[in-house]
Amino acid sequence: MSSSDDEKKQIEGVSDGAPRDSTQGDSTPSDSVEDGDDALDAKRMSLLEHLSELRTRLRNAGIAFVVALIGSLIFAKDFFVLLTRPIQKAMVELCLDPNKVGFVYTSPTEPFWCYFKLAIIMSILVASPFIFWELWKFIAPGLYRKEKKLAGGVTAATALCFVGGALFGYFALTQTASYYLIAMPMPDEQMKECEQQHEAAAKARAERIKARAARKDTAGVAVAAEVTKPDPTKPDPAKPDPGTAMGEVDEDQKIRLRIDPMQSMEAVSNFQIMMLAGCGVAFELPVVLSLLGLLGLISAGGLWRFNKYALVLSAVVGGVLTPSPDVISQLLLAGPLYALYNISIVIVWFVERARRKKMEALEDAPV
Repeated sequence: MSSSDDEKKQIEGVSDGAPRDSTQGDSTPSDSVEDGDDALDAKRMSLLEHLSELRTRLRNAGIAFVVALIGSLIFAKDFFVLLTRPIQKAMVELCLDPNKVGFVYTSPTEPFWCYFKLAIIMSILVASPFIFWELWKFIAPGLYRKEKKLAGGVTAATALCFVGGALFGYFALTQTASYYLIAMPMPDEQMKECEQQHEAAAKARAERIKARAARKDTAGVAVAAEVTKPDPTKPDPAKPDPGTAMGEVDEDQKIRLRIDPMQSMEAVSNFQIMMLAGCGVAFELPVVLSLLGLLGLISAGGLWRFNKYALVLSAVVGGVLTPSPDVISQLLLAGPLYALYNISIVIVWFVERARRKKMEALEDAPV
């Protein structure tokens, strides 16, 4: 066999009828691409397999929700008491009898549906980590490593901001807003009477403190007992006047109007849920602005130039969501919103910096 024939066989990848050895380094790029495609094809799932996987994840999420719902129904009453605690405190501050502070229901089924709705909300909150985990296991195989990091970071930041906003609304806003909304329709005389009762209660507390200190001395106890002894010659303000007990009204006595709240369970729970949800959504501002900056739709410089207008908008939003006339309660929401806006500017600046460094590295890379 001539040398030209041997060279032809070597080019064709055949030598004396033997198969080509893959370890000799004569593989082509097309072979490696085909091997990578084969590996991807081995991991690909058919449409029916995808539907079966989705059914499994949804089934697991549904089981978690049902289990959480059963447990939430057991503690629904406690959750209602905890949810409405700020409104209860506001009603006590308005000189309503603490032993009589409560809510009403206008239909026989209202308490059931109110507790059931609260149980659904509580079960979603409790089961949400497991539900998101099941959805993540279904979506994650189709994402690149960089997309997985981005999706995980956005999900965690969204959850933390929403929970933080809801807690801020519960501890800082709802009681102040409830106090103003309940006190707004009350007459001025009723509010003055409330202030007088607060002053009397403060004096009574001070007298009790002095009485406890005086109990250490036997002489002080005798004096305190003599001072606190009621005078039989003076009328008892707790007992009604016999002249007006049967409905007779003194002409010189002015009729005072009282407006007391009578709030239903459904209205109170809806008010609290909307307030907490609104605060949670408002605290998502850094996440939204960060995503827009990551997509290149906004810049840190543009946000900084809009900073003075953001201050005005934060004050307007704070005044709308907290309808109290005093400045302190309005700043309770306006201040955090403005702070979150400036935090968003810093986050967008870091995102732009990372993108700029990546572009410079690509430009400096050898071709």
